[in-house]
Amino acid sequence: MFLKKTNFLILVTLGLCSLWSATQAQDSSQAKTSYFRVSGSYLTNALYNGRKDSVTLPYLTPSIGYFSKTGFYINGSLSYLAVSGDSRIDLFTLETGYDFTINNQLSGGIYASKFFYNTSSTAVRSETKGAVGGSLSYDPGMFTLSSGIDLSFASKLDINLNAAIARGFYFGDNDEWSLTPTFSMNAGTQNSYQDYVKKRKSKSRNTPN
Repeated sequence: MFLKKTNFLILVTLGLCSLWSATQAQDSSQAKTSYFRVSGSYLTNALYNGRKDSVTLPYLTPSIGYFSKTGFYINGSLSYLAVSGDSRIDLFTLETGYDFTINNQLSGGIYASKFFYNTSSTAVRSETKGAVGGSLSYDPGMFTLSSGIDLSFASKLDINLNAAIARGFYFGDNDEWSLTPTFSMNAGTQNSYQDYVKKRKSKSRNTPN
């Protein structure tokens, strides 16, 4: 059921189907004032770098964060596993970072995250304890190019690289709505996934029939 072990993974995700329409929040690095933000999301199934568990894991995730006009932010969230008969808080996430703008075309950010997974969690990323990373985004006008690097901490360090090209379409009285077709690519090592596979087999054996 699980994929064969490899030392390197290349995933190509065609995000042309991943269109969204959502309220456009002003970027913290360009905000004129500092602010708090409360938000929520619903994920039909938890995936990580294209991988998922054999059991569907839908997450309902409320979050609250503080975003400074300087570009600094701190955000906390919890992910509630909305499965009948096995519902629980599956994950707490704390994240802090700094967003910056170099000029009208170039911007970026750095971040650090800490994950607190439920010991019963079967999410693919459940053996990852935290992550740090950074990204840059270049917008020449017609489309946006972005790239980044993430370092994830499991039993061993994982290095993940990503790149994307996107085109945003904005509409509404003040461009408060957006629709963004995206093409993205990810490549990285799989130490945390191998940890997950080992722990998942153990959890399966300990699950009562």
